[in-house]
Amino acid sequence: DYEIYLYDRAGHGFSSHIPRGFDYSAIHNMQDLRTVVRSLGWNKGKFSIIGHSYGATMPVIYAANYPNEVSCIVAIDALPRPEPSSENLYEIYGARLDMSLEFHQKPSRNFETDLTFEKVLELTKSTRPGITDEAARILIERSVRKDTNNKLHFTRDEALKVLSLQAFTENSAKELIQAAKAPILFIGATNPPWPRSQKIIDLFQQYNPMFEIVLIDGPHHLHMTHVHEVADHIERYFKKYLYQLSTLNIDKTKLDIPCIWGGTLTGVLVKSDSTDIQASEVPTTKIIGIHGWLDNLNSLLPLTEELLNRHPDYEFYLYDRAGHGFSSHIPKGLDYSQAHNLQDLRAIIQHLGWNKEKIVILGHSYGALLGITYAASYPNEIACLIAIDAIPQINKAKENFFRIQADRVDKSLQNHQKPPRNFEVNLTFEKAFELTKITRPGITDEAARLLTERSIRTDANNRVYFTRDEALKILSLVPFSSDMARDSIEGTTAPVLFIGATEPQWPRAEHAVEYFKERNPNFETMFIDGPHHLHMTHVHTVAERTEQFLNKHLSHASTSISSDNQI
Repeated sequence: DYEIYLYDRAGHGFSSHIPRGFDYSAIHNMQDLRTVVRSLGWNKGKFSIIGHSYGATMPVIYAANYPNEVSCIVAIDALPRPEPSSENLYEIYGARLDMSLEFHQKPSRNFETDLTFEKVLELTKSTRPGITDEAARILIERSVRKDTNNKLHFTRDEALKVLSLQAFTENSAKELIQAAKAPILFIGATNPPWPRSQKIIDLFQQYNPMFEIVLIDGPHHLHMTHVHEVADHIERYFKKYLYQLSTLNIDKTKLDIPCIWGGTLTGVLVKSDSTDIQASEVPTTKIIGIHGWLDNLNSLLPLTEELLNRHPDYEFYLYDRAGHGFSSHIPKGLDYSQAHNLQDLRAIIQHLGWNKEKIVILGHSYGALLGITYAASYPNEIACLIAIDAIPQINKAKENFFRIQADRVDKSLQNHQKPPRNFEVNLTFEKAFELTKITRPGITDEAARLLTERSIRTDANNRVYFTRDEALKILSLVPFSSDMARDSIEGTTAPVLFIGATEPQWPRAEHAVEYFKERNPNFETMFIDGPHHLHMTHVHTVAERTEQFLNKHLSHASTSISSDNQI
């Protein structure tokens, strides 16, 4: 069921040569690749790219420019390699310009004198160490032609030996790697003909959680000498990733829900619009997504879409909590307390009718804490809970509850008596985007843009302003005590998966983790080497672990609700 298009790049094989004096630059090759993709009509869907050597760098560049079109990349024995940072970039430019001019000012070299197929075979083998006779013969078939006088000549353009005029810098390489989000399989030779950049591999591993490495004991042309082994790895990798990147039609329906306090919570119902799913008798798994402090529902959108691609029978409701995104602000003077947020969540679940069956809660940061509170309050309504990088804090030291409460009341009064701060002076999307990145260490540009989209709006005078309520920065008047934390953990009887960052943004409640383990036999943990917003930067890893956990526990969970489910 694969369909593959192979082509000779410009200046190679039977393809045309570019005009004399121009260079075979990366951007020229990228433009040609784009032409090929558009001519095939493949830019209207997702496709994979396999490349060898220089051809392995092109898919990464293409994926960085057109991230929504590329499903998977297989890079064989090459990755984008920048110039050494110790060299002056413009000295490199100057040297390459001079080399190009010298080359084009010389008369063309004639390699066709007494050229025979045997000589071409030997030359092909000598310039490609380790290649087999069979592989060399295949390459030669498109490397030579006969002219009208029956003389053999090479088809390639000798100008290919002139380096691209534009050098590739380390900063450019980093930006490229950050932008190329597709799963990448790197298949390398154990003894490559050119030094491999460990720094580049480290960057890929840092920014792309789906980047994998396979090393094969073979030559640079290992895809021709070790065909079966390379094909096995590619097949395995495609099976792992392509099924979840299919073009499933996802229906996103805006669904705003009125609150008893007079405001509106904006949200979106996300599900498959497949008629097969709608017609089937398989019950859908209902999942509520709750974002963190100062974020919005877009925080959970990438993870939601990936989980839905894996399980079209999932149905999600994501919403902007009060004071966040496009939802209403609570009346001035009131606080965004745990009880208030819990009441809003209850109102949403009742409005959807999801309180009549068991649901899953997926929460990040404060959203995870709220999810645990709900699960403890309504234990018989929750099938599973996924808590991303937050868990109730249990302090060993004794707390003075009322002193903390008094301090919070005074700070709240001080804040509300001040004139509102104006953050909208000369605010632009770019400034809001930069602020989003600064306040969320380790977040990617793509994730920051997604959050920014629901963090700002334009007023009647076309001025940009933040949508969030500044009062969100005031702590809840009623502290969430250690006793409350213990009670919430004891009351959460549903299976809980805690996914944490190895280096959390705030100190992790290790005592709470241990307390959960003691009290809940279905409490599991997983740690990912990523930032606090790891569900946006490591989407695949989080989705894979979430899927495993839900598959394990949902099959055992009854979806019915008993009549005496609440205390």
